Amino acid sequence: NYSEQYVILKSFNLDNASVNKEEIINELKFHNEVNFHTNMIKLSGITDKANQNDQMREYLLIMEYANGGSLRNYLKENLNNLTWKDKYELAYQLACAVLLLHNKGIPHYNLYPDNIFIHQNTIKLANFGLLSRTKRESKRQLKSFDYMPYFDPNKYSPNERNDTYSIGVILLWELSSGQPSLTKDKLCDDNLIKQGYKEPMFLDTPVEYSNLYIECLNNGPNHRPTIIHVVDRLKEIIARTNYYETEYEMCSHNIQHFNNIDIKEIDPTTRDIFDDLSSLIDGLFDIYFKKMNEGNENDVLKKYVFDYFVHYKINPKEAYHWLLNNQDNSEFICLLGYFNYHGIGTDINKQKAFELNKKAAILGNDMALFHLYHSYYYGEGCNNNYNIAVRISRKLAEKGYSNGLNWLGHCYSFGVLTRINNQMAFDLFQKAANLGNIKAMYNLAVMYIYTEINDNSKAFELSKKTAERGYTGGIMLLGKCYQHGIGVNVDMQKAFEYYQMAANLGNAIAQEGLKELLGE
Repeated sequence: NYSEQYVILKSFNLDNASVNKEEIINELKFHNEVNFHTNMIKLSGITDKANQNDQMREYLLIMEYANGGSLRNYLKENLNNLTWKDKYELAYQLACAVLLLHNKGIPHYNLYPDNIFIHQNTIKLANFGLLSRTKRESKRQLKSFDYMPYFDPNKYSPNERNDTYSIGVILLWELSSGQPSLTKDKLCDDNLIKQGYKEPMFLDTPVEYSNLYIECLNNGPNHRPTIIHVVDRLKEIIARTNYYETEYEMCSHNIQHFNNIDIKEIDPTTRDIFDDLSSLIDGLFDIYFKKMNEGNENDVLKKYVFDYFVHYKINPKEAYHWLLNNQDNSEFICLLGYFNYHGIGTDINKQKAFELNKKAAILGNDMALFHLYHSYYYGEGCNNNYNIAVRISRKLAEKGYSNGLNWLGHCYSFGVLTRINNQMAFDLFQKAANLGNIKAMYNLAVMYIYTEINDNSKAFELSKKTAERGYTGGIMLLGKCYQHGIGVNVDMQKAFEYYQMAANLGNAIAQEGLKELLGE
């Protein structure tokens, strides 16, 4: 039985003066060396034919056909059906293919979505040198607006770190958004591209993926990760995703019957497992409470929780059902509320989270008060109520919690149910900052810039400190310091980089700062 097979024929002729015959031969040899790799377009052979006048002989490369078309077209048609795991796999496949080239000492030079193909949902890398690595071809591409977003905006110098930059644009922007980098109006501005403009990531982009995007697109080539580091990072992300899926599925049968377990029927070994889970959840509560009181952002806190799960091999669904069946402790009630708020091991249910935190707070749990402040202040899971929110912040401040001090300072700074009192706000922020609260440090920096308590040098140092700890507001403020020379010399390049970094993490003020720098 024979089945239809399709191939691609790519033509060239050796009589053309611009084609280096020796280079073509070397390229064919090189292609043969990497032909084994799953993610390379395979070269099946070479044939020739004469033109109509039989005066010039044309050669044809017989190459593998990719039934999914180019990556760009594939994303247009399939983006809505791709999970983040699917995107991670595609990113990993492409990075592995490029790693093979780099291990052979050959940068690709030519990475962009129309030059990457999909065959049976698998990445196929093409044109990694064949007939396209001549100086003439490289110069033509570098001058084209269609290609410019994929090359180093500073020097346009083809090298391995240029491939890293290209991967950042392709994998981490286009795979997450399904859209080409830079719109047509932006493409018309050559200076915009050379300034290193980067598209901000979508808000639902996982933090680790977003961070890798930022690193790959660093304007300093030597500060970008090597391709092996990109591969390792993607491998780690995939391993974590696979762990969640496989481990959770293995436990799903037990979880479904968890409520029906009779404690008398549990053997001593199983009881030990429950005891271990109890102590691990106690540990999770302690770590989460500590990190939350330091003023860390919700995304950061959630990452701490999932890192804890991975480290101790805790199944979130199993942990959720364990908490559901152990509501005799205010800490466990509060954690169950947190799980419901963020949809950990269950669906998001902010109203249920509010009720659980309210119950835990009545039992004297202080972490539940933190959650209730947030619910009442922002109206999540309940009606907005500033009166209760302010009373909670005052109570937590009186107990010496840095977050309570910071929140109470916020009330005085913005006049929430009181007159604005910058000095009172400053004193509260200072107390919280002295306890290590990162949000309070940011608030102090803002006060040093915008109020009569002016100190540009301290504003810059605090902005830098919070940025180094990954606080998005601090990263944005550091960009503002470099833009306006606040406590440091004006440096528009650094301003752009920090605004871009914060914008990629979803900071709206940084996104506006970028527009201002770009004259939009």
